[in-house]
Amino acid sequence: MMVVDGSNLRQIGVAMFNYSYDHDGMLPAHPRDAVEYLDEIALDEQVWLGVYHEEDLPADRGDFDGPATRFGGYVFLNLGLDLDDIEKPGVVILAYTAMPTSHQVQRNVLFADGHTERWEEDVLRASLPEGVDVDALDGP
Repeated sequence: MMVVDGSNLRQIGVAMFNYSYDHDGMLPAHPRDAVEYLDEIALDEQVWLGVYHEEDLPADRGDFDGPATRFGGYVFLNLGLDLDDIEKPGVVILAYTAMPTSHQVQRNVLFADGHTERWEEDVLRASLPEGVDVDALDGP
């Protein structure tokens, strides 16, 4: 499931970058903006929901914690930024997998340069901006 999840996250990154190319380099202010903008060529909804999302829940539940926004099976950071203002895009996190259970030890992470990596839980927690509570946005 982690491989499919990583592939989904890469596709979401492409969607966000496509949005930014037509909006003067600005990332969407919310993931739903990219979904609505790209409706004609949108990714399958299952990509946005991810492999850990429960079917009964809407993709946009309105969950947020400080600078983090939950949408589908992912948590998004740095929304609304101008890509040109990101000095080190290879280390700036745009999104990561919201996990449904506490026994998982790795998550997929999307960076502002478009690459993804699989990170250990403790590395992700240490790398998030101050004020983001990983546990507040987890769950199905």
